[in-house]
Amino acid sequence: MGAGIAIAEHLLASKNRHLEAYQRRLDAVKQYMLMRQVDKSMQKRVLGWFNYVWEVKQFSDEQTDLEILPPILRLSIAKISFQDTFQRVKLFRGCEPQALEELIMRLQLQFYCPGDLVFRKGDVAREMYIVRSGLLQAVSEDGLDVYATLSQGSVFGEVSLLSGLIKADQKRTNTVRSQSYSELFTLSKSDFQEVLENFPLAKQAVVARSRPNRTDPGEESPEANKSPLEVRLDTLETKAPTLISEMGQTLAAMIRETNELKQQLARLEYLDKFEPKAWDLQPSLAEFSE
Repeated sequence: MGAGIAIAEHLLASKNRHLEAYQRRLDAVKQYMLMRQVDKSMQKRVLGWFNYVWEVKQFSDEQTDLEILPPILRLSIAKISFQDTFQRVKLFRGCEPQALEELIMRLQLQFYCPGDLVFRKGDVAREMYIVRSGLLQAVSEDGLDVYATLSQGSVFGEVSLLSGLIKADQKRTNTVRSQSYSELFTLSKSDFQEVLENFPLAKQAVVARSRPNRTDPGEESPEANKSPLEVRLDTLETKAPTLISEMGQTLAAMIRETNELKQQLARLEYLDKFEPKAWDLQPSLAEFSE
C-alpha cells in the first residue's frame, strides 16, 4: 500500500514539473511573439503546436529521456520500434542485421504541423522518412490532387538514398503535405552511405535491388524471381496506407456517433430529473373534492 502511494506521489510530482516547464516555455514564447509583433495566424499555429505537445507528450523529450540509458539498451528499444518497419522496405531487404541496427541508430525525429510541407516537387532528395505518428498526403504541385495517404509506419523517399550510389542526385516527384500534427523519423543520405561503406554485403544487396528492370531477351523480369512471401509483402505494402486511412475514418465516425449518443443520454437524464412529469401535473382527488 505504501509503495503504491509513493509511486502515485512520484507520478503526480513529475506531471506537475512537466506542467510548470510547459507553462514557462509557453509564457516565454507568447512574450517573444508579442515583442516581435508576430501576426495572429502565426501565433495561432504556434499555440496549437504547444497544445498538441502538451496533450500528447506532456512536454517530455523522449530522446533526452533515453540518453540516460546505456547504448545497448537504447539500441534494443530502437530495434523493437523500427526493425520490422525497415525490413518491410524493399530497399533494405537482404541487408545484414548489424547494418539495419546502424541505420536505426541514425534516425532523427522531426515535427510537422497541419499544412506544413515536408518537401516540394522538384526539391533535391537528401533523406527518407518513416511516419511515427500523424497523417500526411502525397499531392500534386498545386496541392489539389491527392496521390497517396501516409500514416503510422509508412515509409517514403527511400529512393533518394540511392543518389550517389548508382545515379546522380534525384529530385522529388511529388509534394508531401502534413494533414495533422505529425512526427517523422528521417535517415539522411550521408548517414545511409556511410553505413553501407562499412557493410559491403548490405551495399551489394541495396545496389542489386535498386537496378532497373532487365529487358534483355531471354531473361526473366525481377518480379518473376520474387518469392511468394516477397510478393505478399509488396501487395501488403501497397495496400496498407489505404487500409489504415479507412480504419482511421471508421474509428473517427464511431467516436462521433458515441459522443452524439452520450449527449442524447445526458439530455434524457436531464429531462428525467428536472422536467415535470405528466402525472405530477394531474390534480389529485383531494383537490377535486375541495
